[in-house]
Amino acid sequence: MSALALTRHSALFGVATTVSALTLGSSIAAAPRSYAAEASRTRDQIIRGKDVSYINPFQWVRSADAPRGFFPVAIKGSADQLITTDYTATVPSSGDVQARAIARRTADSSDFYAAVATVQSSGTILLSIERVMNERPAYLTGKSLSGIGGAGTKVHFELSIRVRSNVVEGALLVDGRPLLVVTHEETAVPMSATPAGVGTGAAGFIGSSTVGGSLVMNSQRAEEFGSFRGAKTVAGWGKLIFEDDFDDVRYQGTANVDPTKWNIRHRDWSNHDIGVNDRNNVRVADSALELWTTHYPEGQEVTGTRMGTREWGTAYIDSIGKFSAKFFRAEIRMRTPNSHPDQKGAWGGLWFRPDNTRFGGEIDVAENFGYPTGTQRFNQTNIAESTFHYDQTGHNKYNRWQPKLGQQSSDEYHIWVIERTATDLVYSFDGVEIARIPNDDKFKAALPDSEPVNIRLNTQAGNNFWGFPTDATADHVLKVDYLRIWAK
Repeated sequence: MSALALTRHSALFGVATTVSALTLGSSIAAAPRSYAAEASRTRDQIIRGKDVSYINPFQWVRSADAPRGFFPVAIKGSADQLITTDYTATVPSSGDVQARAIARRTADSSDFYAAVATVQSSGTILLSIERVMNERPAYLTGKSLSGIGGAGTKVHFELSIRVRSNVVEGALLVDGRPLLVVTHEETAVPMSATPAGVGTGAAGFIGSSTVGGSLVMNSQRAEEFGSFRGAKTVAGWGKLIFEDDFDDVRYQGTANVDPTKWNIRHRDWSNHDIGVNDRNNVRVADSALELWTTHYPEGQEVTGTRMGTREWGTAYIDSIGKFSAKFFRAEIRMRTPNSHPDQKGAWGGLWFRPDNTRFGGEIDVAENFGYPTGTQRFNQTNIAESTFHYDQTGHNKYNRWQPKLGQQSSDEYHIWVIERTATDLVYSFDGVEIARIPNDDKFKAALPDSEPVNIRLNTQAGNNFWGFPTDATADHVLKVDYLRIWAK
């Protein structure tokens, strides 16, 4: 397999669907020095957010393998793309190296969105999203990661961009795992205006002032549906035994989930809250599960003999009778409603209970409690709690809170993982271990090794400890991009 190497001067290419790496002719390596300098100057100004004259990457292509510079790729729907490009970069001793994964808005125009990875001589990599319309760029959002290595360090990564509905998401991945994720919800240029027939692209350049940097594009793939879904194999773990990416076309835009995997609860309620489970609050949209908490209009409250009158509708699905496991690794990517003042009283998350409910053990992977209501001094904004309950009293437990890493939990996806083995139960958030509970005699009494557990995903409306919804609380949603479980 050949490779596309960018050394010292700018070079670009365009591709469609899945491709192997490409080789550029010598004419690219001999690109005019002033051309590369202009590209570098423009990049610097984009990162600062200025509106400047822009050199369109699709005008830079010189490869005989891509004479038109860009090929459209057929897709489902109007704006439904996932582009992932595999790169190897060398950290320069001065200047920077830049790679792009591009989602083109139309097959016959030069307007596009790009996830941009900038490898800097300081040992920092910057991930950003840019929008280009009519040859003019706009910097939309970005994050950085430091400590990737000094000059000469080889950095192998995947750069991914997802475009769907009004959301643009960029991800920087290493070994199939996201290190940086940035999300932009587009309002200035509605995605609905994009006709079918958009395509994909990749681009990269090294400015003429950069010293010691290089960039190799190894491969690229374009997928039709869904956001970045991570690796499907995990070192040290076996077969993938449960998976739901919520991208089955039969359920998109409906209040249904795959009935072979899930039960939807309706007109029952959970402990401690003021909501009632409503199957209409379980939705699949945009290749994601949505679990809503909604306020019923006056006169439409739900009343029952035991539960009284409930003003809030909640959502609850489980795998009881359809899936359970003993020793396993579970990974969920979701957005939790605990970032904004109109999310007071939100409650929900992912948890597991034994099939045999006489055992009191409970694994709470990620439980969020909305925006502070003032009932507690602890500020739970943008963080979730991970807990193992030794019984169902709510007091006999081991718990830890995820670290605050600058996340906006209701506005961006994050990944939680649990690993249950014969030795211990391990919790992680975005690759950071946050708890390790020994599988000792106390643990086994609550959850014996022989007992499988089933999946629970739900929302609730407030509780006495963290507070209840207020007049300012709006309808809010917990979103799940995927849930995967591997056997040991």
